[in-house]
Formats: sequence, C-alpha cells, structure tokens
Amino acid sequence: MNQRGIRAIREVTPEDADAWRHLRVKLFGEGDHAAEIAAYFAGTAAEPHAVFVAETDNGNLCALAEVSRRHEYVEGVEIYPVAYLEGWYVEPEFRRQGLGTLLITHAEKWALDAGMSQLASDAVSGNHVSLEAHLLKTLNGNKPATLSTVVAG
Repeated sequence: MNQRGIRAIREVTPEDADAWRHLRVKLFGEGDHAAEIAAYFAGTAAEPHAVFVAETDNGNLCALAEVSRRHEYVEGVEIYPVAYLEGWYVEPEFRRQGLGTLLITHAEKWALDAGMSQLASDAVSGNHVSLEAHLLKTLNGNKPATLSTVVAG
C-alpha cells in the first residue's frame, strides 16, 4: 500500500471484533455494537452486509466502511437493490491521505460484484467533514463507469 502506515484494506474478520466495536463507537456513539457485530459474523445481521477495514502496519484498525444491500426507498435511487454506505469512518490522524477513498473503492467493487449499479449514502446535516468527504468521493472521478453514486444530505 502507498498510504503511510497502512498495511491493507480488507474485509473484517472475527478477530477484529473488539477493534471494529471501538471504531463503531467513535462513529455512531454508544450502543449495542457487540451484539450487532456478533450477529454480523453469525450471518443474521439485517445490516451491514459487508465491512471493509484499514489495517495499520502494527496490526491495528484505523478505518472502516460498512455497506448493505437495500431494497426499500433510498432518496435519489431508481434501481433496486442498491448498495448503501451505512457507516464510513477514518481515525483523524489517517484522514486526507486517500484512505477513505480506498475504502469506498472496495465498497464499490463489492456492489458491482453483487450486481448493483449504484452506491448510495447520506451525511448528517451540519457534519461538514462528512459531507465534504462524500462529495469529494462522488466528484473525484475515480468511480467505475458502471457505478453511479447518490448522496443525500
């Protein structure tokens, strides 16, 4: 990898459960993340359907992207099912190095491999960092021609 200090972007494994929970708390706040993670690895979670993480050179996780397959209404989407970015987080010291883009590239590949032509997401109104990251990823031209990106604010 060419990102400073990053060993790999990969799918999450059961051995990552504690580190994944830690990242989820930073992204979503407190909640029953342990039960949701256990359900994911048991194959019984309603969402997410895929999780990609960034692993540092020392083996820690520093970023994640959680994606799902949605069949219900998603703003701006006309074709279902649609891949939906449920969560996207990069530790502050690893931001602005292209790591978020690499995670989304993995999510896009997952969507295309699963037969979906769109990756949708949203950003919380007022979260300027999140909205900027979503828009930069959407507008930077790095997405495959067969995948369109929908962002709702």
